[in-house]
Amino acid sequence: DANAATAAAMDTLGTLLGGGKRVDPLEIEQIKSFLPPTLAGFAKQGNGTAEKSGFATLMVSKAEANYSNGSKTVTIGISDPGGASGLVGLASWATLQTTKEDDNGSERVSKVNGRTVHEQTRKNGDDEFDIILGDRFIVSARSSDVKLNELKAMVSGLDLAKLESMKDVGVKK
Repeated sequence: DANAATAAAMDTLGTLLGGGKRVDPLEIEQIKSFLPPTLAGFAKQGNGTAEKSGFATLMVSKAEANYSNGSKTVTIGISDPGGASGLVGLASWATLQTTKEDDNGSERVSKVNGRTVHEQTRKNGDDEFDIILGDRFIVSARSSDVKLNELKAMVSGLDLAKLESMKDVGVKK
């Protein structure tokens, strides 16, 4: 049966990408709950977006919200690659620890308290801050008018410990 063979192959692929386990990502209501109405003096604009998409055992959940404080705006996103959590380390910035500078700005990837952290500043103002929690969740903050230190403070204002504690939710052996 071709359909059964395809389903079995997808299940195997999902298990391989999940680090030897099958991982169902958080439901969108769970992941949305980590984006509060206010964050470090910034107010959430609207309800934000959330989705769970993919196929078979390769589902991804993500939620994103825009926050503003006067003319300053920040986009905060949280992703749970679920069955593809083995791919988290393949993000272009997550592969190794590095520091680099050029005419456009600087970028650094390092380990902070056991978590992979990505910091990027650009002379055009496009700063980014990302952190990987529990080798599964990616929390990101991006802005063209808010500096890196303020982005880091906003991410720190999220309940990162609670999100990280959910790293085994949906894990099946």
